[in-house]
Order: sequence, then structure tokens, then C-alpha cells
Amino acid sequence: MVFEGYGVGKYCNSHFESTTYLLRILKYKKPGEDEGNINPIAHTDKTFLSILYPNDVRGLEVMTKDGEWVVFQPSPSSFMVMAGDACMGWSNGRIKACYHRTNVREDGSVRYALGVFSYNTGTIEIPKELIDQDHPQQFKSFNHLDFLRFYDKSQGRTKSQCLIKAYCGV
Repeated sequence: MVFEGYGVGKYCNSHFESTTYLLRILKYKKPGEDEGNINPIAHTDKTFLSILYPNDVRGLEVMTKDGEWVVFQPSPSSFMVMAGDACMGWSNGRIKACYHRTNVREDGSVRYALGVFSYNTGTIEIPKELIDQDHPQQFKSFNHLDFLRFYDKSQGRTKSQCLIKAYCGV
């Protein structure tokens, strides 16, 4: 849908052919007395896309464009789909990576989530159709796995850094 929405559906098959997936069960400890269980590092995922299926315990918080934290309110049949840094690079910055954190506040609850994370095993090329006068090129083509290695070796990362820009920004 995203490829077609941006008029670049012809690239969809080659993208799918070079995509691999990781399925993980995520467990967040229940908070102790008078504390929340915050993953202290708010971050963007280094994936292309992340799809989360949470249980009914709230805990995922997403930052809005205005810098406010909003709690994702899951229903039993809802999924959360988040763009990662690789998607931001591929889309030439048109799709922003989702800045988020985990904060389990409900006393006595454990938060589980099922996550599907997608990674591209080849070179991610920015479609030429997404580069024009109104949207100048922001990223060079990049190898997603090399980007993950760059992330692993990066030291002194701060929550405000956009690592994809540091890696392959123009």
C-alpha cells in the first residue's frame, strides 16, 4: 500500500524479494511499587517496518510531532505499524521513523508484545520518483545490514540523533 500510495509500486516486488523478517516475543517486567517500567531509551527502530501486537496492557508510548508522549491504547484486535529508520531513508524522508518508548504503568501487570521486524538484505535505493524540486535527495542509497552494523558500533548515541542521517544522509 505504501509503495502504491507513493506511485512507486513497480519497486514493490524487488523490495519483498530482498526482505527478511524477525519475529520476537517481547516481555516487559511489571513495575515495582511507586515506579513505572520505562525502557529508558526512547528510540526509533532500525528496521524498515515494525509491526507490534500488544496484549491488553498499555505501555507503548509514541512521540507526536509536537514532542508530546501519547500512550497507544490497544484493542484486542489492533496492531501497531511503525516505520523504521530504513523506511525513512527509502522514502527520502517523506515517512518519518516512529520515535517511541515502553512505559508499563499498570501495577501488577506484565506487558507482552509480539513483534515482526522487517529488514532488507540488499541495497535500499531511493526511488527516483520520490526525489524532485520540492523533495530534494536527503539520503544516499544504503545497505541495510551495513547500517545495522554502523548502529551496533556507534558510541555516544543520544536520543536526538537521527542515525540514518548520520549514516547515509546527503
